[in-house]
Amino acid sequence: MKEFLFILGRDEDLSYLELLAYLESRNFSYSSLERKQSVVLAHLDDSFDYQQAINDLGGTIKIGMSQHIGKIYTDFNPLTFTTSDSFLYTVTGYDEDISLFCAYLKSYFKQEGVKALYKPRGFIPKRFKEEMVEFMLFKERIFTVVAVFDPKAYKQRDLGRPHNDFLRNISIRLAKIMINLSGIKKGQTLLDPFCGVGVILQEAGLMGCSVMGIDKDATMVNYSYANLRWLAQKAPFTYKTVKGDASSLHAYVNSVDVIVTEPDLGPYWKKIPKEHEAITTVRYLELLYTSFLRSARKILKKNGRIVMIVPILKTEVTKKIRINFESILSSTGFKKVNLSKDINIPYFYKKKGSKIDREIWVLQ
Repeated sequence: MKEFLFILGRDEDLSYLELLAYLESRNFSYSSLERKQSVVLAHLDDSFDYQQAINDLGGTIKIGMSQHIGKIYTDFNPLTFTTSDSFLYTVTGYDEDISLFCAYLKSYFKQEGVKALYKPRGFIPKRFKEEMVEFMLFKERIFTVVAVFDPKAYKQRDLGRPHNDFLRNISIRLAKIMINLSGIKKGQTLLDPFCGVGVILQEAGLMGCSVMGIDKDATMVNYSYANLRWLAQKAPFTYKTVKGDASSLHAYVNSVDVIVTEPDLGPYWKKIPKEHEAITTVRYLELLYTSFLRSARKILKKNGRIVMIVPILKTEVTKKIRINFESILSSTGFKKVNLSKDINIPYFYKKKGSKIDREIWVLQ
């Protein structure tokens, strides 16, 4: 067993749920998980691949590995973490005062005659970041950062794919989180029955899954296929797209392991809708989601999960109009899945600038 430290991004609770689901689906055994807000300490088996994990997880921004336990630092040698003639480093404290550790490092480098440069967090020039060693202190332990989220890779996919619909695209980060909440394993099949340009499908493909997208809009189907083909040339995976109706999924596919989707959320609102407009939209979506879930029961494998977004519409009079989703679940035979006793599903997710709010549901 090794100790790892996960630093969660925004939406800490959602990111924590994703981490729990990811470790379970990948069969990583752990003896304990200890969380304090955005920090999770985990004892994981030696097979844990932290570099793969940082690529797969949407809600984790850094992973550190434990190098030392205790506040007596005399047997800690920082030079084992670099091959350079000079040492660039920074220290971040999570519930720990870093002053004693920084004083130890300064004394150590002086004694060894090593040219060392300390850069406080938040003031690190870009030219230094790749060469920088970052130490993290938590629970009287020293961790070195071994994997860091790469925003450039997200940007390259967002801007590089042949087709985009930035007004309606789900973000790569949220797509990854939802995929991991589904508990899908490498080699299994994921379906997105409202696939749009295929962001969820692309991210699942990069995780080693087979993917299938369905959409009622032929243009979106073609866009999604082109995007998948573009990405699969770089990292091969199996994919398929079909023009079809989410209420008749059995007409296009026999079975799938999981379904992950941001479905039709109603009109794209340029301004906050009036109450009667919101009510009309909610009634339409209730019928759509009911027929979709009834259809999904025919193709979803036993114990397979559905992860989907359900909108909450805001009105001009600051009233919120909600879909009666609990009633829909009751009529379609699905139950919500709570991944943690401390965090409830549905998870309220607020997207900056959006005219609607969202709930993330995990169903089985």
